[in-house]
Amino acid sequence: MHSDNPLPERIRLRRGVLLDFAPLDERELHRERMLAALPTHGLGTYFNQDSAAVLHGLPLWGADLKRVHTLWLFGGHGQKNDLAHGYRRPKVLPNVTVVDGQRTTTLARTAADLMRRYRFGPALAVADATLRLGADRAELIAEVSGGRGC
Repeated sequence: MHSDNPLPERIRLRRGVLLDFAPLDERELHRERMLAALPTHGLGTYFNQDSAAVLHGLPLWGADLKRVHTLWLFGGHGQKNDLAHGYRRPKVLPNVTVVDGQRTTTLARTAADLMRRYRFGPALAVADATLRLGADRAELIAEVSGGRGC
């Protein structure tokens, strides 16, 4: 059967996984990339950095949402390719939680990681958003003053 509408362009999420529909925005596409990455992750892997920010609904500036950001808690080394950026285990284990069924760093830890990367203005906006989303102020202060991120 002939149609005037061409087939939608498929988006490669990872090897062997294609997306047949166009997501509404970059964050939705990133969530699809995160779901596609799950089968390749072990139990000691958590979403962090920009990926965790997407799950928590935090604002992002200059984020690389083409790569899924993960944290490996059990050994290994960092790895970066076209689809993912894996960070090795930090010296101090981060607080982790589950958001929308996905293992991720806590809201306060995610915010602290972002704030360490950003200049003052965006960092302040992240702190404000974090508190509005319900993070405990003392926990956020502890995470921010606790080190250099991962």
